[in-house]
Amino acid sequence: MFKLRNITIKQKLTAIIMLSTLFALFSAATGFIVRNWLEDRKELVAETSTHAMVIADNSTAAVTFKDEKDAKQILSALHSTRDIVYACIYEIDGQVLAEYHRDDMTNKVQPPEPKSDEHFFTDMCLCMFKPITNKGEVIGTIYLMSD
Repeated sequence: MFKLRNITIKQKLTAIIMLSTLFALFSAATGFIVRNWLEDRKELVAETSTHAMVIADNSTAAVTFKDEKDAKQILSALHSTRDIVYACIYEIDGQVLAEYHRDDMTNKVQPPEPKSDEHFFTDMCLCMFKPITNKGEVIGTIYLMSD
């Protein structure tokens, strides 16, 4: 059996220094990982929010005139953005006007109930709702799902 009184003071001091150093390195590494994870989430929200605002601004006329063809064309611009998996435009009554699915998606996404200006994270993605406005009046909602 290992007994502390059988080892030298030099070995005890070495062990204490090694354990202290390991704890400090572990704490620093954990801090860096958490900080990077939080910054990545913040960047993803900012980038997805920008996409949502651009789509919302461009789809004002399509939502106002309930033009499904133009709304789909506006959403098709998202194919160049690989992180957007699904998007849809809702009319003011909550009906889906147009949808976009990334080409490699195998699962059909069921559009959620429209919400006001908010975002949240699920296990696998960021979900974001942004209002579509015309002269300060909300006329619809854009929903983006980013992986």
